[in-house]
Amino acid sequence: MKYLDDPISAGYVSDMEAFILKHQPSYWIHGHLHTPVNYKIGNTEIICNPPGYIDEP
Repeated sequence: MKYLDDPISAGYVSDMEAFILKHQPSYWIHGHLHTPVNYKIGNTEIICNPPGYIDEP
């Protein structure tokens, strides 16, 4: 993976699955994806609802 050790990669993607499984918050809300998606990790509902770009409908 090209950017695995790049120091700014955490600003774009982080593997938080172990943290979520340990603490089991009701919801985990994140961004950076380009399409909305909902899924679960354990009992935690993961929500991504990106606003998109200003020039996209």
